[in-house]
Amino acid sequence: MEIEQLIRKYSLSLGINPKTGEEGLIANLNAVKRDNVRDEIAAKKQQIMDYLKAERAEKEREAEEAKRKAQERQERIAAIEGLKEIQDAIEDLNRWHYEFEKSFDDVGGLGVRPMPKYDIKAMRTQYPHADAYLRAEDEALKSNYELSAIGRKALEEVIFGDYVQAITTMDAEIKAFVDRHIWD
Repeated sequence: MEIEQLIRKYSLSLGINPKTGEEGLIANLNAVKRDNVRDEIAAKKQQIMDYLKAERAEKEREAEEAKRKAQERQERIAAIEGLKEIQDAIEDLNRWHYEFEKSFDDVGGLGVRPMPKYDIKAMRTQYPHADAYLRAEDEALKSNYELSAIGRKALEEVIFGDYVQAITTMDAEIKAFVDRHIWD
């Protein structure tokens, strides 16, 4: 039997022997006994272990690469000029609205801080890259799977590519979606 078949069929994996502390093979012993392949596995033990170690190393490399890409993505998002400022302003306005609504449960609007004065529209005009990010993010969070996919694709392009082209393409794809589904 091939190494991959043995691993899959008998659930072979690497493990640490608690008594000796050495790395060894873990297997589905019932299946190994049933099929009487203990000798075959023992004969190929080193090959199986090498294969599993290589597989583990590849998974670790892929995980490290994914972590690096996620880090780079976060750094690029953080580098978008004005994005944090706009998000903070929107969050502050939302928090004020929540506080105001909650105040009617007991004192009817009394004791609430004055409404924050932000010109979100002007901020979004001042920072077009941040505006593009927020528009694509809003689209990516839609409940319709097609619109969400359009938004996610645009969001990645805004983060890693040309944000003007990303929004132009997103708007065209949304228009095509609406045209296709206008009579639904």
